Amino acid sequence: MNSTLPSLGSQILFPYLPIPAHHTRDRSWEKQNPSRSYIIPHRLREAARSLREDVLSIAQFDENGTAREDLTTVNGVASILMDWALARAESDPSLLNLTPNPHGRGHFTIVLEESYTSDTSLIELPAPDRNRDARDANEKDLVLTYRWTIEGIDERIRRLAGKGMARSPKKGNPFTHAVPLGVVVLRLLELAISDYTHRRFRLKTKQVSISQMASSWES
Repeated sequence: MNSTLPSLGSQILFPYLPIPAHHTRDRSWEKQNPSRSYIIPHRLREAARSLREDVLSIAQFDENGTAREDLTTVNGVASILMDWALARAESDPSLLNLTPNPHGRGHFTIVLEESYTSDTSLIELPAPDRNRDARDANEKDLVLTYRWTIEGIDERIRRLAGKGMARSPKKGNPFTHAVPLGVVVLRLLELAISDYTHRRFRLKTKQVSISQMASSWES
């Protein structure tokens, strides 16, 4: 009995493997919540860089300096910080110490001074695990960009900035802001981070599906 299989010559046969369907990532949330950019004046560039690093540090480490093991993002942390600072500034605008200059377009006087409690137990913010991008070293202005995860933050920032009387070339916006938006964002972040390091509030995580991330603040 011949048990030899029929010769297939040089042809090699493989089982049919279906090609997996290509799944396009749903970007509807990103489209509905576009990132927002705020120009920081040159003289405040170093302060903005420092605050940007602080936001990144808070996203990577908790108040005890322990690396987070959740999915907390920089955008999420920035949104929580801004929400806290906006709530404070909306009830007491004097916290921002922003004085618009009525004789110029977008010029301002700013005093960064605020008193705190005698609590000396400060939160130490570890250096974030990231190489600083040196591309903006020679730029005139610095841009802070965040995708707010809490609805209405950009509008609240603009309300705090107020309206000036100089015409804006931007279509649909008849007036420039009395105080540059970037300065308001910078002051709000400074206020929130100072409150955070003085333990006036902390980030609270909650379960979202199978992931966990910082989603709100609590006193």
